Order: sequence, then structure tokens, then C-alpha cells
Amino acid sequence: MILLTFSVAFVVPLRAAFDEFQTLLVLNIVDYAISLIYAIDIIINSRTSFFLKETGEQVKDPKKISKHYFSSKYFLIDFIAALPLVLSGRVLEAKFVAWLEGVKFIKLFRLQWEVNQSNKSEKMKLTIKMLSLFSFLMLYIHSTACIFYFVINSDREWHPPQAKYSEDVD
Repeated sequence: MILLTFSVAFVVPLRAAFDEFQTLLVLNIVDYAISLIYAIDIIINSRTSFFLKETGEQVKDPKKISKHYFSSKYFLIDFIAALPLVLSGRVLEAKFVAWLEGVKFIKLFRLQWEVNQSNKSEKMKLTIKMLSLFSFLMLYIHSTACIFYFVINSDREWHPPQAKYSEDVD
């Protein structure tokens, strides 16, 4: 799941910045497959037991589990990430849909929460956090470069400002 989320985080800025990636059939198929896997993740999460914070007791009743998950903020995050926004590219402008897919970045924050809640040793958690920090840094650099390319490419003609000097200097 982590690799899928990072691949989405890598491809979304590419699709938003470069027109060549908008119509690439392979990326559309991969996006549909990832949306399907995220939808399956919603089903799995709605069936996965949880522990009550107050008592530490594990809840195994399927109705209570579903109610707890569907009323949580994590369902909303998972639902937004599972939406196949590529389908709406035929109705809306493709660039707008590509930028709208950026909401899938939210899933990365959920993964960070899951690492913090895991039963791993502190050393392992720190290692995962370090790798996560490095990955976020790389994604930030990648996204910034794609946004920079998009901004520069949106207006091909650039004219530097003309310096105006006043000859009437007191």
C-alpha cells in the first residue's frame, strides 16, 4: 500500500505538469488499478477490528467496526483517494483533473499515522520515520519541479522587466 501511495504521489505531479502524460494509456490503466486497490482497502478497513482507547478492549463485532470506520476521518481520506478521477477527465479539463488528483496525497498522512500506531520497536519506528522523511523530501522536490515546469510552460513568451532609471536624481 505504501508503494502504491508513493507511486501515485510521484505520477500526479507529472500528469499535471506534462501534457504527454495526460493521454498515456498505461498510466490511466495503472490509475484505475490503484483506485480499485484503494476501494478494496476500504472494504478491508471496514472489516478490521480495533481497540477502544478507554478500555483497551478489542472490538470484533462487524456492525460496530463498520460504524466506527465509516464515521472516522480515515474513511473520508480513503474514499477520496479511491475515486477514479481519470474518468472525469472526459467531462472536465484534463489539467484540472490532474491537479484534482492531488487530494490522493492525503493518503500519505494516513500512512504516517499507521506507522506511529504500529507495534514495532522504537528503533524500527525511527528508521521508518527517517525513510518517510527522505521520501517526503524527494516528493516535495519532485512536485515543486513539476509545478515550476507547469508555470514556466503555461506562458511561453517571457519578457524581462525593463529597468527604468530616472535621470532627475536629486
